Amino acid sequence: MEPLDEWSSDASAAIHLSLVVRGDKKPKDLIRFQPKFSYQIFGENEAIYGYKGLKIRMRFAAHDLKLQMDATWDKKVRTIGETMAEDVEERLNEFLPEDYMTDPDEFDKRIQNFDYQSFTPPGKLYNSYTLDGKTYEIWYAPLIDEACKEIIRNVQILILFFIEGGSIIDVDDEIWTNRRWDVYFLYEKTAEYHYTLTGYTTVYRYWFNPPQNPLLTPPPTPPVAEFSPDLVNSEYPDNTPDTLPSRARISQFLILPPYQALGHGGLLYDNIVAHLLAQPHIREITIEDPSEAFENLRDLRDLTRLHKNGTLKALSLPAILKNPKLLETHRIKNKMPNRQFRRIVEIDLLSRIDAKKEPQQEKAFRLFVKERIYKQNRDVLAQLDRLERIDKLDETYVHLADDYLGVLNKFSTGPPDGGQVAERAGRTAGGSDEEMEDVDQQPSDRPKKRVRI
Repeated sequence: MEPLDEWSSDASAAIHLSLVVRGDKKPKDLIRFQPKFSYQIFGENEAIYGYKGLKIRMRFAAHDLKLQMDATWDKKVRTIGETMAEDVEERLNEFLPEDYMTDPDEFDKRIQNFDYQSFTPPGKLYNSYTLDGKTYEIWYAPLIDEACKEIIRNVQILILFFIEGGSIIDVDDEIWTNRRWDVYFLYEKTAEYHYTLTGYTTVYRYWFNPPQNPLLTPPPTPPVAEFSPDLVNSEYPDNTPDTLPSRARISQFLILPPYQALGHGGLLYDNIVAHLLAQPHIREITIEDPSEAFENLRDLRDLTRLHKNGTLKALSLPAILKNPKLLETHRIKNKMPNRQFRRIVEIDLLSRIDAKKEPQQEKAFRLFVKERIYKQNRDVLAQLDRLERIDKLDETYVHLADDYLGVLNKFSTGPPDGGQVAERAGRTAGGSDEEMEDVDQQPSDRPKKRVRI
């Protein structure tokens, strides 16, 4: 009997993904790519047992992501007792739409005969831009839109392939939940193929419990309905997106690999934030469990936006020390979570200081940041004696200042899209960007994620 390893295939290498468009005589692959991850489907080892020369072909219609899948192989291991080849389709079916196609000929006919001029993405056109001579459009749709729901069903397996720890949305969940999901689709528009999906983002709206201090929470304009038990009765229209006061949380954020590192990630993020800022019922914009790649993008785009809208100009260190409420006033105006807003403000303040020429300003900034670190980690630091506490604050500040300088170095060359942003903005379940550990309590040999406090 041959060794088991000879019958083991690398799942990510065996899967071949493509976006398919109409060709002159038969469909053609517009772009081809392969998964970055496959462990959520095929296990931690990302291996498929029982085949030689295994090839799993997953072809997506470029416009609506209709899927056709088939698998071929050179050899398949003989079943001996309970030892048998894995059923590839059975493993994948859990994550695929029920109506995916298996017959490549039927799929080819659909691609060749489809009326592309009649197709438009779900929802409404929000904005468009030109990049490298190509036109791209951003469309916005609620998940309760059936066309939107169908595309999400088709495309969601890509979340597992390209977002580490990503999870898919239950598009058939209860209506009251789906009314809180919004989707932003990024499409390339051409005369030949009309629309080709480039990426997409999902946003979930949580109920927002506003602070009690009316001075810090200006009323929205125009006014929106506050929560009432009547709104959850059957009289409330289930086919209408929820407009209650809410906190918007960016969840999945995916730019397809062939379109990464070109600037699309930053442009899509900017447009989503602009759209959410314009909605009076959205009180805060957060990110769900951001990856480091997305954190890089977010820092650069937030820093750029707050420079352009004049927020950072108004927040000099003397002005903040004189009137601490300035921070909260501008944070609310920009609908940013406290930690991210404070981070961007501190990065900007550091950029204004020449430590050699202005030692007093550098000291004032250092004390300003340390005070915030102490308040944020009071319970942990209180367990240390005075000297240990001072050392820990110094150590944390040094790491944080180095991190800020790294952001400023990237910013000085012009804010890009943050590199490969196929990494998650977040999962559909899990912690938010306001739930990060700050001061390390114990030493560790594991590499540390970039400091974010």
